[in-house]
Amino acid sequence: MFWSVIFFVYGSLSWALAMPEIDLGADTTNVTLGQPVELELKIKYPLTFNLLEPDLRLIWPGIEFSLTDLTGPTKLQNNYQIVLRGSVQFFELGRNIVPPVKFLFLNSKNDTVLVASHDLTIFVNSILSQDEQEIRDIKPPIKIDGGIPIWLFILLVVMVFICIGGVLFFLFNRYCRRASEDLVEDVQIDFSAEFKRIEQMGLLEKGEIKLYYSLLSDNLRKFLEKMWVEEAMEKTTGEIESVLQAQNIDKDLISRTGLYLSTADLVKFARFCPDRNNANYASQLGLSILNSFEKLNKQQIESTETTKRIGDAESTI
Repeated sequence: MFWSVIFFVYGSLSWALAMPEIDLGADTTNVTLGQPVELELKIKYPLTFNLLEPDLRLIWPGIEFSLTDLTGPTKLQNNYQIVLRGSVQFFELGRNIVPPVKFLFLNSKNDTVLVASHDLTIFVNSILSQDEQEIRDIKPPIKIDGGIPIWLFILLVVMVFICIGGVLFFLFNRYCRRASEDLVEDVQIDFSAEFKRIEQMGLLEKGEIKLYYSLLSDNLRKFLEKMWVEEAMEKTTGEIESVLQAQNIDKDLISRTGLYLSTADLVKFARFCPDRNNANYASQLGLSILNSFEKLNKQQIESTETTKRIGDAESTI
């Protein structure tokens, strides 16, 4: 019994030590309004893991963050380490929060592991005194001396007409696309086989990274549109996550799905070039997410059938 406990504790410690770690720290001494606060984010993960990251410069879209230094991955004994340094500015006195950041890893068994840092509380207690170097106004006053110039008025009118034309063109194309889809016979798509087919097209070897991620993203969106999210092809990644949250789906699965689609969005629209090793695993990661949704759907069907059988049995008694 004693040795069983020892082996159990040893195995638990070994498993914990082999997991990725994310540490977020900051220099919070003498924090003043609008002045930069230095942040440091350390990502440490075992050699057997692969970091499936989006652009590290975009990890805090909700705060005024400026990246100053990015090093790694650096090999340290049995781990890789990435160190990200930058500064953040706050324009409100009192308690401010640097939200946690999440990263997705792929282990040697091709299982995905979601690891998040802790959030960071920073208190802004003072503003700059008069004898210190002043920063720019947080909300500078807007002053208009005269009327609107004629060229500016014409430009605004033209922009309004362009926007109206763009909206009408978008709605017309959307209507035509739906009409054409209604005329085409509904074809059963094997989404799992489609992930494998995209992987075997050799797009990465040809340098067609944008097309590769577009096909993977569209395949997952079509799958979600068929089973979970209405008009998933037309929705943003954030809208898809909101619809899934309303259906009480596992938060980890929603996070994996959102991170996968966000990475594809960065490749398609922001010209983000992911690591080649991560790109090689992209199709497998998409297939893993698809299998998780199919497993969840099967469980829901079985639960519904069980509830129905119990109700029928009670009604016959």
